[in-house]
Amino acid sequence: ASLRQTFVTNLIYGFMSPQIDNWGHIGGALGGATIAYHFGPKLYLAALPNGQRIVLDKPNIRVPRSIETFPRKIGKRLYELADKMEGNYQSDIPAKPLRPGETRQEWKDRRDM
Repeated sequence: ASLRQTFVTNLIYGFMSPQIDNWGHIGGALGGATIAYHFGPKLYLAALPNGQRIVLDKPNIRVPRSIETFPRKIGKRLYELADKMEGNYQSDIPAKPLRPGETRQEWKDRRDM
């Protein structure tokens, strides 16, 4: 009901304003409905051998795995970048710099004090 109401509201606004293209709204709605039908979720209830039920998603057309995993891959990289920008990452750069002539072990002892 709310989808139909939104569609009708957009058409009414389109008729009231000459700057709004109703054909754009109609084309967007038809294109979105077509994509949603083919790639959207098709949920099925399946029974497991132990009697438990689970919901399965079997869309008409499955998106290739490389495209499916893209948001996860880019998200992981963005989180790593954000951590580096905040300074929450491991580094070999000492927090307290080595003094001239100081060995790494001496530096570690001084750092851990």
